[in-house]
Amino acid sequence: MPNGGTDCCGTCFFNSKNDGLTGFGPTSDKKGKSICVIRKIEIPNPYWTYCPNHNGHNRDKIEVPIGPVTTHSQDNSDKETMKVWLDPPDSEIIRETLLIELNNTSITRTVLFPSPTYFEHQVIRHLAFLKEKRALPRLYELTQTSFGDHRYPPTLMTEWVSDLIGYAVEALLEISEGNNYLEKVQYLIDFGITENYSPENDPYQSIRYYLIRGLEYCAQPLADTMLRKGLLDPQKSIRKAASEILENRAVPTIKATEISYLMNQEGAITGGITSHPDGRHLFIAGEKPDQHTMIIISFIMFASTIPISDQIIFSNWAGLSEKEWSQNHREIFALTLYNYFLEIREQDNDLPPEVMNAVNMLLEKGAVPSLVKELTPEVKEVFKKMFVL
Repeated sequence: MPNGGTDCCGTCFFNSKNDGLTGFGPTSDKKGKSICVIRKIEIPNPYWTYCPNHNGHNRDKIEVPIGPVTTHSQDNSDKETMKVWLDPPDSEIIRETLLIELNNTSITRTVLFPSPTYFEHQVIRHLAFLKEKRALPRLYELTQTSFGDHRYPPTLMTEWVSDLIGYAVEALLEISEGNNYLEKVQYLIDFGITENYSPENDPYQSIRYYLIRGLEYCAQPLADTMLRKGLLDPQKSIRKAASEILENRAVPTIKATEISYLMNQEGAITGGITSHPDGRHLFIAGEKPDQHTMIIISFIMFASTIPISDQIIFSNWAGLSEKEWSQNHREIFALTLYNYFLEIREQDNDLPPEVMNAVNMLLEKGAVPSLVKELTPEVKEVFKKMFVL
């Protein structure tokens, strides 16, 4: 039994051993190789190989190859994985067929087969893979599908349509690279987040998720703005996708060597840190070094390692520019982290005992300036996850 689903090549009417029939019977006893008659390929493991042309998805028995061929497998730990074996094919006949199927795509079509591989979705993904610009007008039409009042109780069909629109948005942005369409779909960045929003009842999250994924292909400043808004989405998967794209598209810059000096109340230099362009940090011995200086210097180093999403959260709280993470940002971050530790050591917390032992032993009130505003839960979470896995 194929754990990846019964929609495998072993039960497909395009398997040469099945003679146009479907189900588990045909291939069991018939000798010879399993050949896909439309892709012209041998299928080594037909009950563990899949594609969208299977009769469970391909209601009209379209004989043009659609989408990739995938395989399903289990490793020694019984972890199941699905991976692409053959990329979606390309020819003018394939492109024309895909465009016809895209034009025929309707949100009123009933999903017949209980599987994540839906034919309409795979048509859209195939067109995106081919960067087929002739698909753009119809893809845009699909993104404008109206749900009416999208606060009504969701159904399985609502979620399927949301996925369809999500795939269309991602493909639209991938093919067009945002040109002429980014502003038109901008409003979808918070679609479904209403006054009575509940993360557990959010059938429209896939629209926002695939919109974020599509922004990876857009270089416009608006795309960055939308990605940063995605960092605030109530769904963790969307926040994570936005953060990863921002991290990946960050352009390395040639930084000058930066030096921070710390002084005591008498104005004597207690120490410092030099941040080099290659990522190294060097300590500077001061006139009157003390342990607090070394702690703050260490915290400045910590500040250099946090992801962009956390930099933005902290910068917004501190009233600093979120478009950079300068030495000034890192110094303020370090002082704030010191105060955070002073605050939580008086409370129950989840930090590792070895961290709290160091905090209780080394940190002292009055050693650094107090905060002028309260820490928000979001900023506290930024600090907490630096030390809690």
